[in-house]
Amino acid sequence: MSAHQMGEGSDMGMFGTVRRDWDWSRRPLGAQGLRGRTMAVVGGTGGVGRAIVNEAVSKGAEAWVVGRTFRDRPDPRVHFVQADLSSLRRARAVVAELPVPTFDVVVMTQGIFAGRQRKVNEDGIELDMAISHLSRSVMVREMAPAIGSGRPAGAPAPRIFVMGFPGGTRAAEVENFNAERPYVWEQAHANTVVGNEALVLDGAERYPHVRFYGLNPGIMKSNIMGGLLGEGSPFHVAQQTVIGLIFQSVEQYAAKIVPLLFAPEIDGRSGAMFDRNANPIFSNPYLTDRAYRTRVTEASEALLARVR
Repeated sequence: MSAHQMGEGSDMGMFGTVRRDWDWSRRPLGAQGLRGRTMAVVGGTGGVGRAIVNEAVSKGAEAWVVGRTFRDRPDPRVHFVQADLSSLRRARAVVAELPVPTFDVVVMTQGIFAGRQRKVNEDGIELDMAISHLSRSVMVREMAPAIGSGRPAGAPAPRIFVMGFPGGTRAAEVENFNAERPYVWEQAHANTVVGNEALVLDGAERYPHVRFYGLNPGIMKSNIMGGLLGEGSPFHVAQQTVIGLIFQSVEQYAAKIVPLLFAPEIDGRSGAMFDRNANPIFSNPYLTDRAYRTRVTEASEALLARVR
């Protein structure tokens, strides 16, 4: 980790190094504070994505939700588009079903946790990599040219938020990005984490008309580790019970993060990362090396090239 990240102006936290050199105002949103704003939440049918949708809609926003199964009551402000995002072809195609030019904000929350046994999608891509990282990459590439272009003149720059675990200190295995030799589930997931943070930093440079940000929600009670621990197993249930007692709920996180999604103060901070309390944090120190970041991006693009 670089000296500036460990020195004055920062505070080491459990989920990233908090920056003390800047912040945003944290003005609370009124009951209709997001009226007239339109967003999309990919992976918004459960867990933290669903909580973000519910919080934003409660403040007046209109939301498009992409996911596998929608279980909530019908709401005229919520629009559902079904998609299995383990298929990168479907991830690419679903963008055409969304009113991308109307979006103010897009939040990518879709993801799983790598299992103890390696699983692959239809293109032979490790499943965690396919869902948690590459589906986001392909959707960003499809959305970015047109996002927000249909809104009135003078509207704020559109934003894309990528949820993951930015601000960590683990490197990706760029030469084994698809976790093939050998398969180690912890490293397979770390590859997706670093890939997502690189996606934010690359997007901020590649698409200057869009603002990109990374979100690190920390640990919350959700089903993301069901595939690793065994959905509904005694250990999984016990783990989730303990997490629910110690850490914030997805609803508590959503209440903190939704104002950030629309905060005007972060407009000039494209490429910024935020922790579970919506504090700005420093990036993974490995990704401050442009050459390394380029290698991660190229590894992602090499896997995407398999999908025709």
